[in-house]
Amino acid sequence: MLRDSAIYILSRVVPSGLGFVTGMALTWLLTPHAFGLYGLGLTIVVLVAGIFFDWHGLSFMRFFQANAEDPRFMPTVVQTFLLLCLASLVIVPPVLLVGAAIFGAPDREYEWLIAISLPGCWAYAWFELAARVQVARFNPTRYFWMNLIRNILILAFGLGVAWAWHSAYPVLASSFLAMLVAGLLFRIPHLSLLPKRFDMEMARRLFVFGWAMALVRALGAASFAADRFLLEFMIGTDAVGFYTAAYQLAQTTIITIGAGIGSATYSLAVRAVESGDAAAVDRQLSRNSTLLLALLLPASVGAAMVSPTLAKLFVGPEYVGPVASMTAWMALAAFFFGFRANYLDHAFQLGHKTHRLLAVVALTAAVNLLLEILLIPGFGAVGVAIANLIAGAIGLMAAAWAARSVMAMPIAWRDAAKIAVAVLAMALFLWPFYGRDDLLSLVLAVIGGGAVYGAVLLALDAMNLRGVVKRRLARFA
Repeated sequence: MLRDSAIYILSRVVPSGLGFVTGMALTWLLTPHAFGLYGLGLTIVVLVAGIFFDWHGLSFMRFFQANAEDPRFMPTVVQTFLLLCLASLVIVPPVLLVGAAIFGAPDREYEWLIAISLPGCWAYAWFELAARVQVARFNPTRYFWMNLIRNILILAFGLGVAWAWHSAYPVLASSFLAMLVAGLLFRIPHLSLLPKRFDMEMARRLFVFGWAMALVRALGAASFAADRFLLEFMIGTDAVGFYTAAYQLAQTTIITIGAGIGSATYSLAVRAVESGDAAAVDRQLSRNSTLLLALLLPASVGAAMVSPTLAKLFVGPEYVGPVASMTAWMALAAFFFGFRANYLDHAFQLGHKTHRLLAVVALTAAVNLLLEILLIPGFGAVGVAIANLIAGAIGLMAAAWAARSVMAMPIAWRDAAKIAVAVLAMALFLWPFYGRDDLLSLVLAVIGGGAVYGAVLLALDAMNLRGVVKRRLARFA
C-alpha cells in the first residue's frame, strides 16, 4: 500500500506542482478580470461534472473489481458516459444562460464561457474516467504519466496562448484540449461503442448505486460554484480572480494529496470488502485513515503557515494583498474537506448507503451558503474563505456521526495523537517564518518543517515508523 500510495501521491503532487506554476504564472499574464473569467470557466466545468459525471465515475470504481473481465462492463460504462454528454448538451446551455440573464451577467462573456467550458467538461470527465480505469486496474505508473502529461501540456499551451492573447478563452480551450489528449493516452480494455455490447441491467445497477452520489456530487459542485458566482454577482469578476488565485495557491496541492491517497486506498478498501473478511476490512480502513491523517494534516498546517509568503513571492502584484488575506483560512479548510471526502465518505459508498451521505453534504452546503451570504458583504472574498473553514469542520463532524450507523470507520487514535504532536512541533518551528517575503525563508521553512515533522514521528514511533525504516535500511544494505 505504501508504494502504490507514494506513486499515486506523486501522480497528484508533481502535476499539481506544474498546475501551481501555471496558475501563478497566469496571474502575471492575465488581469484580475480575465483571471476571474478563467475561474468562472473552471467553475462551470466542476459544476457540470459534479451534476452529470462524478457519480458515474464512482459507480464504475465500486463495481469494477467484480466485473473487470465482463466484456459488456466497459462498453456499458463508456456508452453511458456518451449518453450523459448528450444530456448535458441539451440541459446545461439554456439553464446557464437563463441564470446569467436573471443576475444581469454580460451575455457575450457567458455565451463564450459556456461554448468553451461544456466541451471542456466532457474532456475533463473523460480524462477522470480514463484515470480511474488505471487506478481500478492497479496501474499507478500509467496513472502518473497521464496526470504528468496533462499538466505539462496545460502549462505549455496555457502559458503560450495567455502570452499571445492575454484572454481567458484561449487559455481555457487549450487546457481542455490537453486533458482530452492525456485521456486518450492509454487504451481502455474491452472498449466498444457497439450498441449490442450495452448491458441494460449493468447500467441500471450503476444508476441505482449512483443516483444518491449524483445528488451528493451535484450539491458539492453547486456549493463550490456558489462561492464563485456569489462573488461575481455581489462584488465583481475581479473578486473571482483573486479567490481563484488563492484557491490554487492554498488548496490545490492539499486537495491533490488527499485525492492521491484516496485513489490508492479506496480500491484497496473495496477489495477488502469484497473478500468478506471483516478483520481485513478493519485493518485496511485503519491504515487508510492513519496514512491520510499523517500526510493531510501537516500539509494543511504547513501550507497555512507559509502561504502568505507564497502569495508575496509568486502571484502578480495586483493579487498579493487579496490573496494573502485568504490563504491561511483556505489551507486549513482543505484538511476538513479532504479527510471527509477521502475517508469518511467511503463508509457510505462501501456500505451502499450513499443516500445518507446526501444529508451530510446538504448540511455542509447549506451552512456554507448561509455563512457566505452573511460574510461577503462585510469581508468580501475573505468571508468565503472563513465560511469554507467553518462549513468544512461541521461537515466533517456530521459525516463522522452519520457513518457510525453504516459501517465502522476506525481511527488509530494512538497514532493520531502522535501525528498531532509532530504537527504541533512543526508549527512551532514554522512560526518565526510566518509572513516573511524572501525565497530563502520559504526554502528553510519547507525543508526545516518537514525535517522536524519527520523527526518527531520517528522519535514517537508513529505507525511503527522505526520498524519500517530499519527494514528499508536492511534491504538497502
